[in-house]
Amino acid sequence: MIMYSIPIIDIIGRTLICSLWQIAVIGLFCVALQAFLQKPTARYLVHCIGLCSSLIIPFVCGIIQANRSVVQSGNMNAIEGGMLSAGTNNAGDIFAFFQKLLHEHLSTIVMVWTIGICLLAIRRCAGLLWIDSIRSPSMSYVDMPWQRRLDDLLRHVKISYAIEMRVCPSISSPITIGIFRPLILLPTSLVSGMPVELVEALLMHELAHVKRCDYAVNLCQSVIEMLLFYHPVVWMMSRQIRIAREEIADDLASKSLEEPRRLALALAELDQIQFSHNHFAQAAHGGNLMSRIQRLVRPELKKHEWKSALAMLLLALTFLGLNSGVSAMSDSDSAKQLAGVSASGNKWTQSKVDFLKCTPEYPQSSLQNQEAGTVMLSVLIGADGSAKKGKIDRSSGYPALDNAVIDKLLSCGKMATPATKNGKAIASWTKVQYVWKLE
Repeated sequence: MIMYSIPIIDIIGRTLICSLWQIAVIGLFCVALQAFLQKPTARYLVHCIGLCSSLIIPFVCGIIQANRSVVQSGNMNAIEGGMLSAGTNNAGDIFAFFQKLLHEHLSTIVMVWTIGICLLAIRRCAGLLWIDSIRSPSMSYVDMPWQRRLDDLLRHVKISYAIEMRVCPSISSPITIGIFRPLILLPTSLVSGMPVELVEALLMHELAHVKRCDYAVNLCQSVIEMLLFYHPVVWMMSRQIRIAREEIADDLASKSLEEPRRLALALAELDQIQFSHNHFAQAAHGGNLMSRIQRLVRPELKKHEWKSALAMLLLALTFLGLNSGVSAMSDSDSAKQLAGVSASGNKWTQSKVDFLKCTPEYPQSSLQNQEAGTVMLSVLIGADGSAKKGKIDRSSGYPALDNAVIDKLLSCGKMATPATKNGKAIASWTKVQYVWKLE
C-alpha cells in the first residue's frame, strides 16, 4: 500500500530550521521599532507581540510547508533531477544545497531540541517547587504590623482582593508570586534594616506587578523561552520585556506614591544588598537597576535613534526580501518543472514510478516481527523506464523492508515512465517513498 505522509519529526525539524531566519527578522523589526518608542508600555507591547510571533509564525509556516511537501511527494516529483536541470539558478542552488544538508540531519536537530527542552523544563519545575515551598511556615512567617500596612496600601491602589505578605530570611529582595493567591515576600534584612517609608515604596512596586498580572505573563514568557531556547533573539526580546515591565511598575508605583525620588532611594538602598534573581518571581531588583534609578530621578525622554532604527529596518527588510526572492525563485523553478519547462527553457517531463506494476512483497520475517515503516529513497530511472540504481535516503528502521523495496525496483524491468527532454527519453533521478503497513 502506498501512502504519502510527512513524519512528525520532519515537520518539527523543518519548522525549527525555518524559525532561524523568521525569528531573526522579527527581532530586527522589534529592535528597530524600539528606537522610535519612548514609553515603556509601547516597548513592552512590541516585544511581547514579537515574542509571541516567534512561536506562532514558525509553527504556522511549518504546517503549511508540511502540507506542501505532502502534495509534492504525492506527485512523485523528480526533485534531484530537477535541481540538476536548473543549473542557471545559482542562488536557488545554494539555498537548496543548505536546505538539503539540514534536512538530512532533521532527526539529530529534533533530538537536540528535545533534550534542551527537557533540561530547561527540569530547571523550571525546580524553580516552581522552590517558590511553592516558601509558602510553608518553616520558610517564612507572617508579620502582622506589615500585613496591616499592606492592607492599607491595597485600599490606596484600589485592589479589592486580599494579598498575603510574609517575611522570609532566605531571600534578599521583595518578590511577588502566585496568580490566584498572590503572595508578597519581604526579606528579613529589609524589614529590620530599611526605613519604613522606603519599604512601602518597594511594596507599591510589587503591587503594581500584581495589578498588571505580570506573574502570569512571566510564566508564559518562560514557556516560550523554553521552547525557543536555541535562538539568541528570543532571549534578547525576553530581556527587553523584563526591563520594560520593571519600568512600567516603577511608573505606577511612583504615581501612586506621588514621590518618584522616594522609590529611587529605595531602589538605591536595595542595590547595596546582595540578591539572587528568580525568573519565575517578580522582584523589585529586576531590569537594569541603575538606569531605573536615573529614570526616576531625571525622567527625560529618550532621543530618537533615527540612524540605528533605519539601519535595523533596512536590514530586516533586506533579510526578508532575500529569503522571499530565493523562495520565489525556488517556487518558480518548481512551477516550471510541474508545467514541463526547465529553468533553461527546455521542455521536459519528469519520470514517474508506478508501484502498481512493481509492488514489493512483504518479507516473511518482517511480518512475523510486526515490522512497519516508511522507506524514502532515490532511484535512477533509465531512458528505457527501468530502475538502474537505488539508494536509501531515509530508512524505515528495518533493513529487510528497505532492501525489499530496492531489490524489487531493480528487478522489475520497465516499471516507470522515463523523464523526457524536448520529447526525448533521458535518464534521471527521482525520489519515491513506499509505506509498509500491516493490515
